[in-house]
Amino acid sequence: MSRNLLLGFLWLLTLDLPQVLASLLAIDYGSEWIKASLIKPGVPFDLLPDKNLKREIRSSVGWKNRDRLFGSDAYDLATEFPTDSFNLLKFLQGVPFDSEAVSYYATLSAADTLKSSRNTMISLR
Repeated sequence: MSRNLLLGFLWLLTLDLPQVLASLLAIDYGSEWIKASLIKPGVPFDLLPDKNLKREIRSSVGWKNRDRLFGSDAYDLATEFPTDSFNLLKFLQGVPFDSEAVSYYATLSAADTLKSSRNTMISLR
């Protein structure tokens, strides 16, 4: 009896709830690529393109003069200005300075690496 009463009460609650329309932004932050998708009511699930209409965005950041660059712009900057572009930074998040990931990154990157007060890596350009 109490189970039927509980189910009936829950059914009554669902009749009074307003319909919720919301959007959801999902971001997949990978080691080499970032993918983003927007999920909205009535629209099929699809990956968001970047300004070049690519569905995958390079996981890179760089600086050219006073401009900040992201994605493929920062990745392309690394060929001409290797100390101003940083790639594959996800591997370095929260790892100790004396780890293999930091020493491997130091062989790949032309940027200087220093030890922080928290025993993590600081990359200088």
